[in-house]
Parts: sequence; structure tokens; C-alpha cells
Amino acid sequence: MKKEYDVDLSNQTIDVQSMNDSAMEAQSFNEDMIRFLQEGFSVNHSKVLERVKDHLSFLEKKASVATARLSKSDRVFQRGRFS
Repeated sequence: MKKEYDVDLSNQTIDVQSMNDSAMEAQSFNEDMIRFLQEGFSVNHSKVLERVKDHLSFLEKKASVATARLSKSDRVFQRGRFS
């Protein structure tokens, strides 16, 4: 990691539980989005919007991404139906 990304983890503690929580949330979010796509939900459907809000809230608490950037990139999905 140091050579490729200039990141040195040797002097940092790793919170395994936090990483596991983040991985489980990511997997759950992806599975939900896949299900919404398969079931033909509109991007503006309340279930889709609520799940995205919940996911962004989780990310904000974890401070792992800039949610404003994520929201902007997700505008691609706002062009119609997930079908």
C-alpha cells in the first residue's frame, strides 16, 4: 500500500468491527438496489429514496465518503426507471 498508494498502515490501528459493519452495510445496500432494479421501482419511489437516505446517513456517521459528492454522482440514476 505504501508503494502503490503512498499510504502507510503500519502505524495505524485498524478497527475490524467498524470495517465489518461498513462491509455489511455496503452489501445490504447493493442487494437492496439490485432488488429495486429487478422489481422495476422508479428512482423516485419512496422505498428507493428512503434506502438511499439511510445509506447516506450511515456513511455520514462513518465519515467514509463525502456524501455531497456521492449524491451528485447518483444523479445518473435519476433519469427514469430502474429497468
